[in-house]
Amino acid sequence: AFKQLLVRLGSMLHAAASADIETAGCVENIRHEYRMLSPDDLDPDSLEALRLSQSKVELLSQWIKQLCVEGLDAGILSIPAPLLARPFQQLSTGFVGYHKALMIAVTQFPVAYTRICDGLICLFWLVVPVVTSQWATHWV
Repeated sequence: AFKQLLVRLGSMLHAAASADIETAGCVENIRHEYRMLSPDDLDPDSLEALRLSQSKVELLSQWIKQLCVEGLDAGILSIPAPLLARPFQQLSTGFVGYHKALMIAVTQFPVAYTRICDGLICLFWLVVPVVTSQWATHWV
């Protein structure tokens, strides 16, 4: 039951993080249907708390950490505590990556820069054939 719950929580964490990053910079609330393992092992109160939560990713991350600590206390994870620190570190590193991706998704791209890039691409599109035809002496 421990492994199944851990995998289901990881699947839910990935889906929640992907959905948050997808809708971070959007005005519309468009969401794709992210596939995940069914949350059968969670009780209805936990599912309701997750549904009502404003920060689903943080909540799921805490649930995974709590599950690992409870598994260590119950003897399911029979490894020394220093070795268990590595999965916690990896989860924290992933969380930092999630926040960096969220920051990139929220940051607006400057309109003036976009227009200048579009203009330069059009200029490049017009100038390259002329310059290439002047430089090329043979067609092959």
